Amino acid sequence: MYTSTFKRFCAILAVFLSFAAIVALPQGAGAGGAAPPGLGGSPPPTQGFESNIQLPANYLPQEAAAVNVVENWVRTTADHDLDGAMSVLDNNLIVRPDPARQPAYGPVAQCSSYPFPRSNSIVRLEEVYVVGGPLDAMVLFKRADINGPAVPPGGRGAVFGGFTVQVAVMVRVSNGRITEWLDAPINRVGGLVNSPEGGLTQEPAGTNVPEPCKKYPVVGQVPAAQTRPAGQALPYGTAKHERYWNVEETQAAQAVRAWFAAKQAGDPLLLGAFVDQNVVFRSSPAAPFAKGRPNLLRAVCGTIGGQQRLTKLFPIGSDFDTLVLTESVVR
Repeated sequence: MYTSTFKRFCAILAVFLSFAAIVALPQGAGAGGAAPPGLGGSPPPTQGFESNIQLPANYLPQEAAAVNVVENWVRTTADHDLDGAMSVLDNNLIVRPDPARQPAYGPVAQCSSYPFPRSNSIVRLEEVYVVGGPLDAMVLFKRADINGPAVPPGGRGAVFGGFTVQVAVMVRVSNGRITEWLDAPINRVGGLVNSPEGGLTQEPAGTNVPEPCKKYPVVGQVPAAQTRPAGQALPYGTAKHERYWNVEETQAAQAVRAWFAAKQAGDPLLLGAFVDQNVVFRSSPAAPFAKGRPNLLRAVCGTIGGQQRLTKLFPIGSDFDTLVLTESVVR
């Protein structure tokens, strides 16, 4: 994300730590014990203490419902159904369309910053991972944004016309609605360059509201819990073995694993070594966003040490940015 590999993957923790306070229930038995459909055989070993394999048959009810919300958003966006896409957003939504931006609030900001439901562009769902519990669920998904038709040489139009931009998205889902949305482009394309000062340096999105967005926020309908027929082939991936991770995903996973190990060991100096000096974080889902390594270390000082075990880890990333979703259990 930033000027060096080390700083890039420390900055990954800026997103990850926003959700470190979540203690979700593990999936049903067998989530990590069988290979996903189509791969066959036993899965290769992980690094010893977490699973990166996820099967929809083992989703908890909250996880199934959260994935269904994401599927509804992708489907209605691909159909250019603006009302449908907006109906899954909570009226108190927190949204950040780029890692460098300050968060904005409300569906209007999301509508203003993401024009695909009201344009001729295309969106495609490629990977999904979910971690859920009694209160809410976190979904990490990868989407492909195809930014409208290609612009002829010398023509006027979208900078990325005809170009596919890969984006990792972290959303929080509660009561059938998306309450938090964090976007991170994962390929280095065109002018997409984050500030070397880290996140929260640019103004919030949604200041110039297009006319079609002015009628929101909306009081949307709660999506159905899960309607996919049993045995139906999924159009996207829900499991990714470590052998399929790219270099950035592997390095990001190592940074997150090291963070958990240092936290469990109760070593604040080692903990700080895996965090960028401009890290953006929240100490709990209800806390405001804060910035800076010293502030983070002060926030977690009372909780390091003890038995917080990393049980699941899912990375999505590439040369520009990487997001990591984790599940941990406090014993």
